[in-house]
This record gives sequence, structure tokens and C-alpha cells, in this order.
Amino acid sequence: MALAGTTNYASITAVRFLLGAAEALVPGFVYFLTFWYKPEERSLRVALILASSTLAGAFGGAIAFGVGKLNRVHNLEAWRYLFLIEGAPSCAVAILVYFFFPDWPETASWLNDSERELAVSRLKGVASLGSLSLFSPTIVSGLGYENLQAQLFTVPPYACAYVVTVLVSFASDHYNARSLFGIASMFIAAICFLIQGLLSAEAFVARYVLLCIASSGSFACVPPALGWLSSNLHSTGAAGLAIAMSVSFGGPGQIIADEAPGYRTGHLTNFAVLLLGTIVAAILRIMYIRKNSRLSATERKWVL
Repeated sequence: MALAGTTNYASITAVRFLLGAAEALVPGFVYFLTFWYKPEERSLRVALILASSTLAGAFGGAIAFGVGKLNRVHNLEAWRYLFLIEGAPSCAVAILVYFFFPDWPETASWLNDSERELAVSRLKGVASLGSLSLFSPTIVSGLGYENLQAQLFTVPPYACAYVVTVLVSFASDHYNARSLFGIASMFIAAICFLIQGLLSAEAFVARYVLLCIASSGSFACVPPALGWLSSNLHSTGAAGLAIAMSVSFGGPGQIIADEAPGYRTGHLTNFAVLLLGTIVAAILRIMYIRKNSRLSATERKWVL
């Protein structure tokens, strides 16, 4: 909301820095889930949290379309209204979270003694995304839509990503195969970014379709990966640090080469990073399989 009151480059930079720091809430949410859910239950919960960012992308375009009509109302530019409207709900919810959001099952006032004991005992023994917001407006404008109309066409990629992310995460928990679903999602997204990077800058329709698929794969790989990560860390300290580091690696996605309208370097960089992630995850899965093979069935602790 403070961005609505900025008047120069220095103030915008300072507020944006604070906004980025506040995004540490994402690994905090994932870390929080380890106190409440078993490994085979986390991916879907992580998906419901992280997929909300895809809804933000979808509704962001729709909201921007409506807010654009407020330009110069009461002498305020539309972009200032946008920051005020999108920031207010978070501030209001933060107050409710402070008073009603429990830290641990042990401190949840709405659980009775037997429920609290169950919540604690069931957990014993376990403790490319950012760049999409840069690509989509340029691709949409290339389809012949500009200004407010273009905002509406940024909705489908994020809407597709939301549905696919939830479905993939549900399946990864259901089949207890987080690594496989994460690997498949990363590989599909990688191929889509590779094709986008090789297509001509004027192939807007094909690139828009590929953007929807790439967005889905890029978002869908995150919840299974984080669920897999948290399942194979056996102390709360390790889980907190590892999850924070994992999520923070997504930040550089916002600074991928700005080469409108083609974004060739950006697309190929996304391809390389996702392909690397696919390979590393596959190697890690093989390592866990080998480690488990040296243990008895009751001793196996590496989750796949």
C-alpha cells in the first residue's frame, strides 16, 4: 500500500526492497505445515498456499482491468488505486492471523486434549516463476490486445497453473510419489520454455499456448518438491533453513534478461534451470532409492 504514495525512484526502490523482504512469509508457511501434517499430506497443502500466487496473477489482470477505469478519480492515478486495493486485504487479514493463528498443535486453543494429543503423536519421527509475470504482457500485446484488454488475457495462464498445481499436488500425495510428479512438471515446463526460446518473436499464438503450459509446469513442480524436501529433513532447524533457501532461489527469476518482445535469453535460461532441476531431482531420487535399499523395510527413512 505504501507504493501508492511513492513519488520518485528512491522511494519506490526502498519500498520494493521491504516488499521483497516480507515475501519471506512463503517459506514460513511451508515450514509451518511441518508442525501439522505428515509428509504424505503436505504437497497438497503447500499447493493450496503457493497456488494462491497463481490466482493473484489471474485476478491481478482482472482487477487491473477494473481499476483502470478509476484513473484520475479524485486526482489519483489508476496504478495508485491498484496498490491500495490489493494491499488492504493482506493488512486486514494480518490482524486476524496475529490473534487466531496457532503456532503449534500444543498451543491451539480450539483443540481438546485428545485432539491435541493425536495431532502431536501422528507427527512423531518427522519434523522459474517470477519471470512469467514479465513474459505474459508482451506475448498478450503481440496478439493484438493492449492496455486494459491485455490485462484480461494475462488471466488464463495463471488460471491453468492453479488447476494443474492443485491436481498434480493431490496426485503426488495420493500416490506418495512427490519426486516423480515434480520431475515430470519441471521437464514439461523446460521443454515449453525451450520451444518458446526457439520460436520467432512474432509467433504470438503458439507462444501464448506454450506460456499456459509452461506456467502450469513451473508452478506445479514447486509443492511436490517442497513436500519432498520437508519429508527428508529430520529436524525442525534443518527444515526451516532448507525450505527458506529453496524458496529464495526463485527470486532471481524477476531479473532474467529483459529482451522484449522475444525474451529469447529469458526463455532459454528458464529452460536450462528447469532442466538442471529435473536432472538433480532424478539423481537425488536414485540416491534415496539406493540408500533405502541398504536398510530394512522398517528402517527406510528416505521418502520418494
